[in-house]
Amino acid sequence: MILAKADEVVLVTDQSLAGARDTMRLLAFARHCSASSRIRIIGGGARQPPPDMLDINEFRRTVGAPLETSIPFDPRAAMDAGRLGRPLPKAAARSPASKAYRGLLTALEGAAEGKDRGRWALPWRR
Repeated sequence: MILAKADEVVLVTDQSLAGARDTMRLLAFARHCSASSRIRIIGGGARQPPPDMLDINEFRRTVGAPLETSIPFDPRAAMDAGRLGRPLPKAAARSPASKAYRGLLTALEGAAEGKDRGRWALPWRR
């Protein structure tokens, strides 16, 4: 199984009660398949925050693991990126979502520093 060979596992979720439940299941599965991999939990911003959204501390207590970062919901920046046909961090560099993505990419890139990443790992970072 490919998950057993992964160095990093990134779970993207929303902070709803259903998202916490699914995150607990996926987290248990990822730990079972690959005990040695680092698991990051990211709060996704692909849609409007649900009305039953848990706060960060309540989400952490429910899941048993913290959110590493949270990507804010930013429909305007996503529309601009889609219209321009460019990645979000390039199309709307100053948006809150772009700043969060850059922070996540920097963390993931830093984790890959010791590995042979190749020169095309994150081409939009140049």
